[in-house]
Amino acid sequence: MATPGELVKVIAASTGEDEATVAQHDRNLVMAGLRSKGGRGRSAANVKPRDAAHILTAILGSPRVKDSVETVERYTLTQEHHAYWHEHYPDKLQGMGKANVWEDYGIPELAKLPPDHSFVDALSVIIAIAAEGKLKNELSGYWSLENIKIIVTSPSTYARISISYFQHKDQNASVQADYRPNDLPADWVKNKGLRRSTEMNALPIIYIGALLAGRLDELPKLCFDSAREDGGARE
Repeated sequence: MATPGELVKVIAASTGEDEATVAQHDRNLVMAGLRSKGGRGRSAANVKPRDAAHILTAILGSPRVKDSVETVERYTLTQEHHAYWHEHYPDKLQGMGKANVWEDYGIPELAKLPPDHSFVDALSVIIAIAAEGKLKNELSGYWSLENIKIIVTSPSTYARISISYFQHKDQNASVQADYRPNDLPADWVKNKGLRRSTEMNALPIIYIGALLAGRLDELPKLCFDSAREDGGARE
């Protein structure tokens, strides 16, 4: 069980973002109904993996803090591009692989996602896996923070989730899922020009998962400076 205030602190420390900025994103989202809401004190809301996914999406994809809600709504309407082409242009696939790129990777929770799942859906599942304590096991014994890489762009709408691990010393298994809105051409024209890309590794996900599971004290304590160096950086 974790409160919104605890989630804000952990996300700030693990991403290197200013806590006041994360708190403002959180306020924007709760006002729009995009974060679990409760009272204060003992009646405070218990946040869930999707709440964390919404805040992370807002941080990663918002050029300005006031854009939190619009960013989350845009990325909720994305679809993995292989699935989109399988659904809408099956005659033009030309070896694009399965509709669900997660099927061959071996993480059941991701493989069960429907073809029309969004970036936010996939991120929520990864956070849930971390909260269940299974993330490192799913990625085998060759674990590194760089096994997971998440890239989100702004103001255009594009995200990539890359996961890799070594099954054996001479065999690498990896998957790359690219998420775009269904109206890609219109979106591209609308946001033509300068584009910012924000990249994040597995550190925030590990700490958020531990918080949601009540196991945060099992991890090394984070501080702001070390979080920016190890957790995520804006380009």
